[in-house]
Amino acid sequence: MTDLPWALAAGLFSWVVLTLLLSWLLAVCYPLLRRLLAPLPAGLRSNGNLIYSVLPSVLALAVIAAYAQVGLGSTWLSYHCHQGVCGTHAPHMPLASAQGYLAVGLGLLAFALVALGGFWQLRLSRNYLKTMRSFSDPGIKPNYRLVQTDNRLAWCAGFLRPQIYLSSGLQAELSPSELEAVLAHEQAHALQYDNLRKLILRWASKPWPNGQAERLQQDFNSALETRCDLVAAHLHGDSTRYLLQTYCADSHCADAQAQQDRAAQLQREQQLAKASTGQLWWWRLQFVMGFGVLAALLLLATLSLGHPLLEWLSR
Repeated sequence: MTDLPWALAAGLFSWVVLTLLLSWLLAVCYPLLRRLLAPLPAGLRSNGNLIYSVLPSVLALAVIAAYAQVGLGSTWLSYHCHQGVCGTHAPHMPLASAQGYLAVGLGLLAFALVALGGFWQLRLSRNYLKTMRSFSDPGIKPNYRLVQTDNRLAWCAGFLRPQIYLSSGLQAELSPSELEAVLAHEQAHALQYDNLRKLILRWASKPWPNGQAERLQQDFNSALETRCDLVAAHLHGDSTRYLLQTYCADSHCADAQAQQDRAAQLQREQQLAKASTGQLWWWRLQFVMGFGVLAALLLLATLSLGHPLLEWLSR
């Protein structure tokens, strides 16, 4: 194997290994993050969930880039030798045995599966939108399409070019103001590219244990729905009635308890929205500083410990 292909393969292997280890670490620490994010508004909570999920892959990439800058290595790497050559250097990963080929092959396979999975998801979404467009009609307003079914449904589909769909059964029950509220909720999803963000978080949390990954995704989805409920409630006089009677369709609230929980989350969010400008900026400052400190600590620890680990794995 020539130097360049091997260097690329070793780099991908290193990225996969560091991403997995950081993901497992953050999954274990997620209950603590949940408690820290709980007092914050839904928008910050959802952003925190997303940042937390992608942090391992981003930090792993940053560490590999830093290792390539050999001149910076003396800051965090211990002085050691390989085959008579001493000093700080990029990880020494010789293809010395079948184990080396196997390790790199597994890393490449994991990377390929993630890339192909993401591509396949985007392709399925594109085909779904084409099918839905052929089975739907233009709505009363140009910002949504109507699906002929008696079920009470409203949803936003698509990743890069989101499209809002509404069922004829739900539209028939809505007053003009209620229709505006439902569309405002779905438009909030579309403007924030929430489906794309869900896809990123879902794939970024694939290395997590199933229970923790499900909890992360549930927290993220709940925060997104609460944020969009808040947008819709601004356009509807009685927000509780709007939530319980108009928008809590089958796909959003499974039972009366779920409706009450969602109403309580919206009411709490409305109270947070009334906070002073100073309080809002304090929450944002805490958010930025907290994630900044977390990223810096993880980066320094990974830079220091990742180098000997990668060399040990590639022996």
